[in-house]
Amino acid sequence: MAKRVLLLIAIPIFILFLTYEQGVADNIDYLINETKKNPSNVIAYNKLGMAYFNMAKYNKAIIEYKKALKIDSNLPLVYNNIGSAFHKMRMFGEAITEYRKGLELIPDSHQILNNLGISLITIKEYEEALKVLKKAVLINPTSGKTHNLLGIAYLSLKRYDDAINEFNEEI
Repeated sequence: MAKRVLLLIAIPIFILFLTYEQGVADNIDYLINETKKNPSNVIAYNKLGMAYFNMAKYNKAIIEYKKALKIDSNLPLVYNNIGSAFHKMRMFGEAITEYRKGLELIPDSHQILNNLGISLITIKEYEEALKVLKKAVLINPTSGKTHNLLGIAYLSLKRYDDAINEFNEEI
């Protein structure tokens, strides 16, 4: 009986997964065709990069993001996307460089500041992470994620009272 119930649950989930995978492949084919029809379509290159990113094909994602930047280098969120791909590939120096490029264009981007903070924490640059994340929390004081990241940075620096305060703000 338990095996039958498990199969009744597993089969629809597997079909849903296959449908999703086919949808992603169809989306990628569509976006590739869009870039062929209009080689200056920055949005299509960025979305194609995002599709590859979501499939954990980070090198392909970076290639597509860079195509978008070749057309228009003033796209801060594309730099953020490249940074995120590098971060996933554990290439933290490159990620930090890309996040900083995005921040040159939009210095008050909470999202990019948070991502930069994550990469800095990952490479144990806690003091620098604190500077970045304090700026992010000024932009969005209710962001639980930013307070959590600040708490992690403080904890790593053994500043326990500050860490507790940030973790409490997260809640």
